[in-house]
Amino acid sequence: MNTEKDLRRKYSELLFAKQNEQRYPEQKGYVKEREKIERQYWDAVLKSKLPKEQLETMEKQVINEIEEFAGLYKQNVENDLDSDKDRETFKKLFMQKVLEELSEPEPNQQKEATPFNRQQYEAKAKEFEQKYGYDVVYALKREVLDEIKEMDLTPAQQEKLQQIETELEKERKMHQELVETQKNSKKEASTQRTNNRTMEARYKQSEFLTGVENDYTRNNKIDKKQQVEHLTNEIEQDIEDYFATPERLKEYLSFIGNFHQYSFKNTALIHSQFQGATAVASAKFWKDNGFPVKKGEKGIQILVPNKTDPKFKTEDGKWKRIEDATDEEREKLEANQLENKRSRLSFSVGHVFDISQTEATSSDLPHIFPKKWLDGQVENYKATLESLKNVANEMNISVGEPFDELGAAKGAFYYDDSGKRNGHIGLNPRNSELQNVKTLLHELAHAKLHHVKHKNHQKLSTAEKKFQAEMTAYTVASYFGMDTSDYSLSYLANWTQGKNLHDKEKLLQEVRETATEFIRVMEEGLNKQKTMQHEFEENKDTINNLFWYEMKERPIGDNSQPKGFVDWREGEGMHGIVAYERKLTADELAEFGMQPYEKKKLKESNKQKEAALSMEA
Repeated sequence: MNTEKDLRRKYSELLFAKQNEQRYPEQKGYVKEREKIERQYWDAVLKSKLPKEQLETMEKQVINEIEEFAGLYKQNVENDLDSDKDRETFKKLFMQKVLEELSEPEPNQQKEATPFNRQQYEAKAKEFEQKYGYDVVYALKREVLDEIKEMDLTPAQQEKLQQIETELEKERKMHQELVETQKNSKKEASTQRTNNRTMEARYKQSEFLTGVENDYTRNNKIDKKQQVEHLTNEIEQDIEDYFATPERLKEYLSFIGNFHQYSFKNTALIHSQFQGATAVASAKFWKDNGFPVKKGEKGIQILVPNKTDPKFKTEDGKWKRIEDATDEEREKLEANQLENKRSRLSFSVGHVFDISQTEATSSDLPHIFPKKWLDGQVENYKATLESLKNVANEMNISVGEPFDELGAAKGAFYYDDSGKRNGHIGLNPRNSELQNVKTLLHELAHAKLHHVKHKNHQKLSTAEKKFQAEMTAYTVASYFGMDTSDYSLSYLANWTQGKNLHDKEKLLQEVRETATEFIRVMEEGLNKQKTMQHEFEENKDTINNLFWYEMKERPIGDNSQPKGFVDWREGEGMHGIVAYERKLTADELAEFGMQPYEKKKLKESNKQKEAALSMEA
């Protein structure tokens, strides 16, 4: 286990325990819980032997992360409250508008003055639609009209209301046709664009979508804020496109697997601008690695986060970073005697380039990105299965035989009632190795996304959970070059009905995050096995085809090494050197405290043995 990672987790638990103790001082259970966690934390600190300075830095980082999370959580709650408030305000305004149109003054009687202001409504409605989208506007209008239907209306008012409903449906149809036109326009433009299309062409293509006057030239650049807004709008349109057909969704899932290090939104941007991209990086990165970007190539736009430092205003009226404050200034800040402003997150437009836009070739990729797994078809399914078990271990889930007869089912997930583990995945003994890998991927995706402890456990239907797990499994399998022809996303059509953009974006975001985590852990395991494979080759005696290992601490005997060795020699300090006709597994080496015996030492040992035999002769 990662020592510092474990300490960070324990320290976080300790801080939360202290908060609970302070919040509920009358409840003694929180005191005992804090004392227990504190003992566990300091025991772990002593075992880690972490230097004091490193420990203090780690603790400060954890405190800062918790404070930042609390701030973001508060901001999200406030945003949700603002959203609810905005929706209620819009509904109220639309209700007033409709009731105004339905009002029937008596003959020879003037209409009473009404607080409804049509100009104000139009402005608010436009602002609301820009912020939340037309689908939300339509749904809220539909709610208002349904509420008015329940009122005691005259026949004339009912007829007017029906006309308003008809107009609303016409409006919606026109909007859908407009969106479809935009999609078709975008697809047609996409087929005509080359991978290195210019910025000017890109902004002209989006002119109809954004309503921005696009006379982009080198000397007349569009405002940065407008660029960010434009890219954000295009992301939303791309997300809708991904859900058009199962084929398009599969194409995108394969793409995000290759770009799991980028954010969800930036992956969508890269995909929409440069289909077929394999590896992207900044111009500086390519240049530093000896592969400059080709002359005339245009960058792929992405959103770059920019976080400002928290600052305060000094007594002479100048703004200064809080981390540069003097002790005296810090005291005044804590006493709220100085004006200050928190850190802010904003976005700007940055550019990256695909490897095909540089002087590099695909054969250079392993040197540029040494951690990227580029073996193509995964021939060693056992290695992949072991790497998936590493994923399961990180989730505290065991993998092995099923607890009952599965019949035709490929696998099953069992919850652990004891609480020691988060569960067990049983694989059908009849499975092929490839089927085991795919089944384990699918079940791990379910466990990560839909475990009873997960927030989505109750929110999604069984079919929706299966759909999301299948998307995750497809993404990872595609990344590692496995056969994905039998993956089915047939539930796509049913799931997309009635789902808004937020639902779709959230679904893809969770799939991406889960696939990214799986790929990271699997690559670590696979790369480790590659290194071990190299060590195995180094310890093979090609003369008699034996694999030699040395005991790191214990001498041979008393079951201190796996059974089946065919030769042995005495090593330094009475530690034995043992030969096998097969390679030992990583588990065997770990269990018996053994390591591959270096080929250089082996050759020297063979020379000594041959010399001894010749002397005897």
